[in-house]
Amino acid sequence: MNEFVIVGGGVHGTYLANRATAEYDPEDITIVDPAPRLLSTFRQRAARCGMTELRSPFVHHLGRDPFDLETFAHSRGREAELVPTPNYPPRPTLSLFCDHAAHVIARRGLDALHRRGTVTDVRDAGDGLVVETTGGTLRSRRVVLAVGHGPPSLPEWAGDAIDHVWDDAPNSGRTASPRAVAADGGNVVADGDGVAENTNDKAPDIVVGGGSTAAQVALQRNADILLSRHPLRTSVTEAEPPWVNWPHIQRELHGHPPGSKARLKTVREARKSGTIRPQLRDRLEASDVSVVVGEVESAVETDDAVRLRLTDGRPLAGDAVCCATGFEPPWDRPFVRRLASSLGLERGYDGMPVLDDATVSWRGDTDGIYASGALAAGTVGPFAGNVIGARRAADRIVG
Repeated sequence: MNEFVIVGGGVHGTYLANRATAEYDPEDITIVDPAPRLLSTFRQRAARCGMTELRSPFVHHLGRDPFDLETFAHSRGREAELVPTPNYPPRPTLSLFCDHAAHVIARRGLDALHRRGTVTDVRDAGDGLVVETTGGTLRSRRVVLAVGHGPPSLPEWAGDAIDHVWDDAPNSGRTASPRAVAADGGNVVADGDGVAENTNDKAPDIVVGGGSTAAQVALQRNADILLSRHPLRTSVTEAEPPWVNWPHIQRELHGHPPGSKARLKTVREARKSGTIRPQLRDRLEASDVSVVVGEVESAVETDDAVRLRLTDGRPLAGDAVCCATGFEPPWDRPFVRRLASSLGLERGYDGMPVLDDATVSWRGDTDGIYASGALAAGTVGPFAGNVIGARRAADRIVG
């Protein structure tokens, strides 16, 4: 019987496995993910949205030692890839982060823990959990849900005329329409190392969204317009730095009842959603991308264009339009909803999981279910989905 079955081979699942192998026999740990390699989906999505460097500082990575990535960079003469950031620690380039992650995976033998497949069901067997996957059945004492974001969030006005930038991306849960090659700028294919390249045939003329992904997509694909509901807002971090510290999380978040509206409100207000780094804003201002502030009221696809009408009456038109408007909550994933229902797991306000704050285990009729990533935001806080969130969740799960 496994000690851990980890559902998801992204940043959170891989980091948790690395931590767990320090305390448990690696043969008792299995990572289930449909991708060919660990972190494949992360790499593909990062390339799809034009990410060049992480927003997180250099001490947040997949290694156990906070300074492991810095040591890795210096030992290979790659110090220049630790990007200086005013009033903040340096941040790694995407290439450096991924190369270091590959180094950690190889050093710890984590690829050997990866079983390619999709988890279809989890059942309580009384003396453990039965995990059904497309590659066979597993038994485990604990199952950790490290499943990442929820479905792409597409505004109601988009209808069938507009696609989301994550359509057809791995694990997106959405399939693009036939004209999506024009709308989203092309397909993403992975090379032999799992690093994706964008094969643009037709770049979108208009990208809708005001956050980092939208800005990066607009720059990467040479869009004419970045359409944001609000003037661009800048922030170096996605929440104030104290939120990385567990005592601050306990003081500011855990005083509210688990699963409560107050908890979710605290997390959402603390997370600076829809902001971009100052350096990214500088790149936008130096580019040919025009930033238009306005909210879309309707969208109509004609023979020669996609025509938008804003709420103030202004028209916009482009050969192609795509949304980069984020994701729905991870607890809205059909798999998570189905699991919560079948295992009798408690859900709170807006459907968020009700977790034990000391262990991030999901409360309910079934023991042994744990959460990491954005799924654990109600306990881990606004950085739950970031790299540091993986560390905080692993602290509770592995000890």
